[in-house]
Amino acid sequence: MNLFKPKKQTIPTPKSLTLTENDIVRIWEHMKSKTSQPAFKLTVNPERTPTVFDTKIGGIPYWDNTLEIPKSGNGEKLSLLAQLNMNDFQDNDILPQKGILQFFITANDSYGVDFDDLTNQSFFKVIYHENIDTSFTAETVRDKFITANDVNTECYDLPFRGEYALDVEKITAFMGESDYRFMSLMKNTLVELGFASREETETFSDEVGDDKPNRTLWEILKQMPEERIFSGNRVLGYPYFTQWDIRSYEQYRDYDILLLQLDSDIDNQKIMWGDAGTANFFILSEDLKNKNFGNVVYTWDCC
Repeated sequence: MNLFKPKKQTIPTPKSLTLTENDIVRIWEHMKSKTSQPAFKLTVNPERTPTVFDTKIGGIPYWDNTLEIPKSGNGEKLSLLAQLNMNDFQDNDILPQKGILQFFITANDSYGVDFDDLTNQSFFKVIYHENIDTSFTAETVRDKFITANDVNTECYDLPFRGEYALDVEKITAFMGESDYRFMSLMKNTLVELGFASREETETFSDEVGDDKPNRTLWEILKQMPEERIFSGNRVLGYPYFTQWDIRSYEQYRDYDILLLQLDSDIDNQKIMWGDAGTANFFILSEDLKNKNFGNVVYTWDCC
């Protein structure tokens, strides 16, 4: 019989704060509980052929033929990036309860983003159809939209190579490390759980990296579960960025709703944003409530 109990492993942090593995778990679970909210996970389903009404990536979109076809500021045809059928996003009080929401981009090397003004919809469009004509067929607009079959995808004119059905699953989301508020949340958690005083947390660096003078937050972050990296395809919840959260800039700070996140498909190469990046669309909660999709932030970044 082993009479000696193993010592609890201690996480190496600066002398001002020593935490056990159980402490790290408590901190992480507390942060999750403070930020949990409903969201929807989107999964590419290669076995299912989507229709013009389905939630999907690429292909021919549903369209109201009384409307003009979306074009860029240069008069170029836009391509459907993603389409969300709101019937797939039930049991929530944030998104529209019916209709189809669409995201169009320009087939160029920036995929329609104006990096000087991420709200400029000259080269991308977000369009909402509240009422759907179920008699619509793809043949009526097939020649009016550019799809992945019409461009040289090897030159990255579009970030996807075909048309893919998306399965929708309701999940519980929580703030991940990419969110610009994450480190502040961690500081507050340390105070709320009694691990540090407010004054002590102010001496901890918010910046990630081993070369920081006080690495307390960075050391805690490295020990947290992998689920803190909230990548993947998603509607609502919290974003993931390859680089940094663009909402850390003052002009985008109020765009609080993640309208759509599309991640690169590393394994199957079905969608690829530059060098394995991620695209995000954000909207103001008041605009979403009023179904105003003319004021949306769109960005993508990569390694």
